[in-house]
Amino acid sequence: MNVNHFYIATVYYVTAFTFCCGLSLGQDPSNTSPLADTDARDVAANIEAILKKAGENKSELLDAIKECERSDLESRCIRFLILNMPDSDLKALKSDFLVENIRLAIAARNDNEWAKKVPEDIFLNDVMPYASVSETRENWRKDFRERFKKLVSDCKTAGEAAQELNKNVFRILNVRYSTKRKRPDQSPSESMETGLASCTGLSVILADACRSVGVPARLAGTPLWVNKRGNHTWVEIWDGQSWKFTGACEYDANGLNRGWFAGIASQADSTNPIHRIYATSFKKTDIHFPMVWKRRSTDVPAVDVTWRYIGAPKPKSEGEFTVAFKALSSEDKRVSIGVKISDPLGKRIGSGKTRTESNDANDFFELNLKPGIYTVTLDSTNNSSNMVFEKSKSTTLDFQVKPEANQIIQFRVIAK
Repeated sequence: MNVNHFYIATVYYVTAFTFCCGLSLGQDPSNTSPLADTDARDVAANIEAILKKAGENKSELLDAIKECERSDLESRCIRFLILNMPDSDLKALKSDFLVENIRLAIAARNDNEWAKKVPEDIFLNDVMPYASVSETRENWRKDFRERFKKLVSDCKTAGEAAQELNKNVFRILNVRYSTKRKRPDQSPSESMETGLASCTGLSVILADACRSVGVPARLAGTPLWVNKRGNHTWVEIWDGQSWKFTGACEYDANGLNRGWFAGIASQADSTNPIHRIYATSFKKTDIHFPMVWKRRSTDVPAVDVTWRYIGAPKPKSEGEFTVAFKALSSEDKRVSIGVKISDPLGKRIGSGKTRTESNDANDFFELNLKPGIYTVTLDSTNNSSNMVFEKSKSTTLDFQVKPEANQIIQFRVIAK
């Protein structure tokens, strides 16, 4: 989670998104050819108009166009980038940077059969781009391709390759989730420098790792969950058939389209822009990706993908409320503790493990409970054998569930 004061920003986002988005939900670029809507003369005219925005950097972009004339695909790549990159990049990115990025992306496209089969429109929009959001622009592609090419050499599909990368990349780079990261939108090298990253920083790393070996990847996220606990960013992968989601640094052996956030994402509100789910696009669209760390920016195009996440929320019986459990150490850090929840008659309701500082700040062990008094017991078989609740000085603690939404039961545990 990128820690921000979301409640203050709520009114702004509703207003800004309504103004910027109108009634359109954005068309997914994966369903259209990036250059199909304009003929050659229109493209040339559009590029000439855009180059005027580059100022003194215009000569660098012209050099890149000329250098990419050696192949039709390279030419289409550089035209696509120039037509769609933010104005700040038009004024700053150099020819060598752009050309190297394009050629390495094409090389990765030729490394595997599944990469070769990626439709060109998806390749241009979700493999070849050099950035996802507002992160520092840097040459990550060569380093990542050299590091991760062998990891995916035996994979049969892009989805399988993405899974292999999510399983290994963060261990190799020694980067983990932490709210103590320097900034939310870190580039790969900035996250590697400290070993810490936000959910956005982790997602940038995974998306770049995927792109470096030819796997189409893009960031997805919501400005504010419907339960108002904050924002979140994750990654979407094109597996050869459709877009699927995964949490960065949250590998699940059961496959894609799984994650702690799947339940809350299924409750996204498509009628409220601040509670929708968006995916990034490099190609310009009629809406923008909401960056809560850079609220006024409209630099990153987006696609509204809420419809793919909305499904049946976690089943609740009538009168039940979702309750989250949070365990803290004596140093006020989140710790993983096995817990069992029982009703007033001693009947077991559920059990699980609380989350640690390495989990996303919105990730909790949750149960649906009716209002009343319950008991939480430390599970001696699950990392809790030497712990007691600070409040009760025992392995059991009573707590109350109130008739209200989004409750968090927080308790502190100490050594016996």
